[in-house]
Amino acid sequence: MHELSICQRIVKLIEAQVGERTVVGITLQIGGFAGVEISSLEYLFPFAAKNTVVQDAILTINHVTSKARCNDCQHVFSPQRRYDACPECEAYGFELLAGDELNLISVSC
Repeated sequence: MHELSICQRIVKLIEAQVGERTVVGITLQIGGFAGVEISSLEYLFPFAAKNTVVQDAILTINHVTSKARCNDCQHVFSPQRRYDACPECEAYGFELLAGDELNLISVSC
């Protein structure tokens, strides 16, 4: 369950950034191809945040829609899985343009 280690790393990054100030809000940006189970992350975050400056912070997660470009026809589409075919030419190779993000967007004190 790597979501707990992700939560712990987020807490450490924020603590290093804000020092002793109390954090009231955190915004993350997570894509569907980031390999993160968002419901697990939301569940585990309070455990990682307990007794830290972020323990009472509201966690907001912005979901990033996947976007890819077909290697054959250059059509841009939104795949749901890594092995989806291009809806235009039905080829299977694509370059992922968006959707694998896992970013700490903002911290509010």
